Amino acid sequence: RSFHDAQLKLKWIRPIGQPAPWTHPHLLSSEECTYGITKLEYATRRANLCNKILEMKQTSDYNNARNIVIIAGQATSYMTNDIPYPFYQNTDMFYLSGFV
Repeated sequence: RSFHDAQLKLKWIRPIGQPAPWTHPHLLSSEECTYGITKLEYATRRANLCNKILEMKQTSDYNNARNIVIIAGQATSYMTNDIPYPFYQNTDMFYLSGFV
């Protein structure tokens, strides 16, 4: 009986994470990644970043170089030597992609 009760409880555990249109249709339309911001907006932001990189390549001596974009995460901050502050990710990745 206890195994059956455990199975019933597992069915009701909701996944934790970023809301999606299929999990929160009252918040997001099918065209949105995050509330009020469409997938097209995020694609435009990433395209603008790529265009900036191409512009920089054309005006520099590195015309034939390949490029990569690395978005650093937030460093851990400490209240004292052993106690960290709650972690909050750098928002640049969220701005470009819509996910954290």
